[in-house]
Amino acid sequence: MRSFDILRAPGEPARIKDMGALPNNEQLHGFVFNGEKVGFMHLKIVPLPEVQRYRIPSEANMRIRFMGLDKNCISVLILA
Repeated sequence: MRSFDILRAPGEPARIKDMGALPNNEQLHGFVFNGEKVGFMHLKIVPLPEVQRYRIPSEANMRIRFMGLDKNCISVLILA
């Protein structure tokens, strides 16, 4: 059983003039450790047309249980 898909390199470089025109403005990824899903990452690009800028919130949450230790890591980043 495969827990994830292999990401292939793109054939041509992306030619995007505006971040709001990206085909995938929201991404969700899972973290796998020793075959077990242990966390996720969520990122979104939000256009702010009134100021011609972007807000990019990103959150990662990961929990690892290894050698008797149980650790939970949370990271939140907001770029504006």
